[in-house]
This record gives sequence, structure tokens and C-alpha cells, in this order.
Amino acid sequence: MAQLLHCPGMATPPAPNIVTQASAGVTLNAAIAAKSGALNNRVWTLAVTNAGPGVAESVWIDSVTLTQTYGAACTPAVLPRVPAYPPAFPIVVGDLDKGGTGTGNINIDFTGALPRPALP
Repeated sequence: MAQLLHCPGMATPPAPNIVTQASAGVTLNAAIAAKSGALNNRVWTLAVTNAGPGVAESVWIDSVTLTQTYGAACTPAVLPRVPAYPPAFPIVVGDLDKGGTGTGNINIDFTGALPRPALP
């Protein structure tokens, strides 16, 4: 039986802190596009979309915050842990034309999360 990783009460993370240069007035949206990997090294692919009105130049993500809202303690850690080289941040997304989407990966250690059966 497949298992999913589950931290009780782990809220959907807020939008990551997205930074762009020389792109005043653009609207950037972020979402988790995919999740994969082992419990101790989950890979989340973050997708950033430029809603315009112009080009977003040099887009990167410089932090992500995970918040648990209920349940038994579950404290995921962004990898690699500090100090490490290369560091986890910034996650470089690049230049995004209006309507364009770029992605970057973040690795998270969910050791201690509760496994639960996958639903069909």
C-alpha cells in the first residue's frame, strides 16, 4: 500500500518570499506544483507565475515558511540545514515574461511525520 506523508495540521504554506529586480508593478503568484521523494528528503517544486503587466526580471525565492495549525508536533526542516554549501536559498527562478511560469525546487526533511495510507 502506498503511503503519503502527513503532518497533522500542516497548513498549506503561504506564498514564498519572492524577489524580483527592476520589475515594479508586476504581480507574481506562487504555488506548489509537485511533491516527490523520501520522507527525509522531500522535493517540492515551486512554480512562480508572472501575471504582468510587464516582464519580471531576475526572480528568485529567498525563503519559505511552513506553519502547523493543529495536531501532534511535526517540525519539517528545509534542506540543506544551515550552515551548508550550497545553501537552500535563494532558489533562482529567472526572468519571466508576462504570463510566463518558472520553477525551482526546495528540499524538506519530514522525518517524524506520520505516515498514513494513500487513498485511491
